[in-house]
Amino acid sequence: SPCDLAQCVEDGVALFKEAAERDGKVLRVQTEAGIPVVMCDPARIGQILNNLVSNAVKYSLPGDTVNVKLDVVSRRPKMCKCRLIVEDTGIGMSQDFLEHIFEPFARETTFSPAKVSGTGLGMPIVKSLVQQMSGEISVQSELGTGSMFTVVLPLRIAEKSELTEAKADEAGDNAPDFDLEGKRLLVAEDNEINMEIMQEMLGAMGAEVIPAINGREAVSAFEATDPGYIDAILMDMQMPEMDGCEA
Repeated sequence: SPCDLAQCVEDGVALFKEAAERDGKVLRVQTEAGIPVVMCDPARIGQILNNLVSNAVKYSLPGDTVNVKLDVVSRRPKMCKCRLIVEDTGIGMSQDFLEHIFEPFARETTFSPAKVSGTGLGMPIVKSLVQQMSGEISVQSELGTGSMFTVVLPLRIAEKSELTEAKADEAGDNAPDFDLEGKRLLVAEDNEINMEIMQEMLGAMGAEVIPAINGREAVSAFEATDPGYIDAILMDMQMPEMDGCEA
């Protein structure tokens, strides 16, 4: 659908500004003037941006800077190539890790700040999304000096008729809000506090929570129900007995 890419990037970066400032880090965004409205999947663009900015903030230290830049590197009458750069002055990555950064579950652990956790799935997902958009992603990094991710996407420039149609759709969008009332959710989570929070939040939204403390218990709980009884499964990735992927 038509997307104001500059606004999309600015809105996405804004989500991380408060956390960055709280940790004593500087987060800046710079978008080139005159970037056209393009046809893309705004949610997936947001997912790419969120992963890159989240990592940049996470793997930097107080006093470090994260710069996000958006510009157009080439433009034709109906197409343009947009470039998104997320650069930080953080801890950087070893050359050995850079060779595996886009592999599932790869994580740089040797030089990570304390209490940084994750599944190692963010970057493989980003690369997959970029490739599905016929784009390219590259990374440069050096230990102690920071990292720079560059994403280049070929995007079709939205036509006036598409912009008019999108505005009409927005004006006539009367779809009901999604409701969790009466939904049965199987939640696999080994951390007691996380489980308590999810049960409280999902319960407040009207959902019935079926808890499981590990992947093996989740599989057993699922097998014990009739097909269609459980509406959705929320699965933690890293659990004892059996992890989320194996489950």
